[in-house]
Amino acid sequence: MNRSFVCKAVLVGLAAVGLSLLFSVGLGVFPASGSVVAAPLQEPTPTTEPAPVLTIEWKGRPALVDDLDGDGVIDPGDTIRYTFVYSNTGTADATLVTIEDDYDETFIVSIPDISDEGKDDGYTITWEFERVEEGKSDTVTYEATLRDAFPPGPSSLEDTATIRSAELADVSVTNAILVEVAAPILAIDLREAPALVEDRDDDGVIDPGDTIRYTLEYKNSGDAEATQVTIIDDYDESLIANIPSFSDKGQDVDYTVRWDFPVVEVGVTGWVTYEATLKEKFPPGSTDLQDTATIESGQLPRIDVTNAVLVRVPNFSAETETELVGDVDGDGNFDPGDTIKCIISYMNVGEAPATEARIVDDYAQDFFASIGNISGEGSCDGDTITWDLGTVEAGASGSVTYEGTLGDLSDGSHTVP
Repeated sequence: MNRSFVCKAVLVGLAAVGLSLLFSVGLGVFPASGSVVAAPLQEPTPTTEPAPVLTIEWKGRPALVDDLDGDGVIDPGDTIRYTFVYSNTGTADATLVTIEDDYDETFIVSIPDISDEGKDDGYTITWEFERVEEGKSDTVTYEATLRDAFPPGPSSLEDTATIRSAELADVSVTNAILVEVAAPILAIDLREAPALVEDRDDDGVIDPGDTIRYTLEYKNSGDAEATQVTIIDDYDESLIANIPSFSDKGQDVDYTVRWDFPVVEVGVTGWVTYEATLKEKFPPGSTDLQDTATIESGQLPRIDVTNAVLVRVPNFSAETETELVGDVDGDGNFDPGDTIKCIISYMNVGEAPATEARIVDDYAQDFFASIGNISGEGSCDGDTITWDLGTVEAGASGSVTYEGTLGDLSDGSHTVP
């Protein structure tokens, strides 16, 4: 065959396909006829950027390091070790990695040991690493000493562990262990209303000046003995004159009565008492005589209860007026020799009867030449006029009177008292 002809044919074929051939270069084949056949397009294979993946978890339950009572159980006062496993399961190193454990400072008193140069700020343990390589898994640990006193019953001791890096946001997990505490449960209350020991007016009612007895009941309803138990009753020294007696070697110190017991066993109920003499004078009307009883032990915080006794005191109101009953010259004025009547009206506006009630009128002797017609069983001793009323019930009222003859008032005008 003539080679030059073949080449020309090829050139002609190329010219025929024109720009279409240029578009299909590398994608088609040239058959002998000189036409072009297109091949299907292929999708590019996606590529994934390498990245770290961080995880953190507990490595089992915290281990006992110092078991104070040797019972193999986590109790108040024991020291335990937390262990955390952290891992990078990704395809690249993690940089500037921080691990934190936020522990419960209400139950943990100290952190005696931390691995890997970790730091404690009183609330959180922190570890910092420049890099955690791809595929690496390791642990960090710290020891924690629990407080000596936990609330009675079960307590959840929680912590939250977090890991982060320059490339990743926080990954956190919260863990908890249950600490069962056998503990005392103390209570205190006023066993009954204070009893009258000395009822001066024998009316069966607590009045100013009476002596009463307080009885405080305490109990331990928990499942452990209470030690170093202190009971205190803070009484109202503004209304109580003195404390003549108390039970069980109590002490009256700084306006409180105090009892100390080395131990109160499980299930024990007991009582302490003291006597208090009330002051002679109370504010008029009703007054709450309050006291606050507290009980506490070496294992438990203070528990208190406030009691009140209502003391009702009579409250008198009184008014005086005068009438002209003997007008010598008939001029309607108070003149020497005239007789005037003095009227004293009274009422018990309090909430309690007034016993041994008495009205005393200190009249002005300089104005009166004589005193007479004293009502009831009133008496005059030359300086005062006195009426013994006995008992005046709450809400009761009455009046007493006397008459006086005016003396010499020639030295000017006077106000008759």
